[in-house]
Amino acid sequence: MNDFMHQSPEFSKLDSLAKNAADLFKQNKFLESAEVYSDIIKQYDELPADLKAQNAESSENFLLENREKLSECKFKLEDYDSAIEEASKVLEKRPVYNLYLHVGISFFKKGKYYKARDNLLKAKELFTGEPEKIRN
Repeated sequence: MNDFMHQSPEFSKLDSLAKNAADLFKQNKFLESAEVYSDIIKQYDELPADLKAQNAESSENFLLENREKLSECKFKLEDYDSAIEEASKVLEKRPVYNLYLHVGISFFKKGKYYKARDNLLKAKELFTGEPEKIRN
């Protein structure tokens, strides 16, 4: 978190919650962690637009990082629909290897093999830096 976000009491509170959620995740308390990450996102969405706009890039990164972690919790809980939903919101803005991997596995678990393949190939491309040619 940057200096701007430390100066804002609203963001300091959210940052504290994010640290708590990360600790819960490390303790394999995925349900509790997911609840805290969901609360962070809800509180973030309720912040005044001018506050988020003061440092838009850091603010958006904070939101995306917490959505990414929520997706990871949902994946660990085998709530694949929610994992895909949250990951997709992050992947619209930036490519993240482990999210493509989790989305691919989630689609596989749901029996959606073509979507699984597409996401796993994106993960492989991010990991290796080389695009994979799809063979049907």
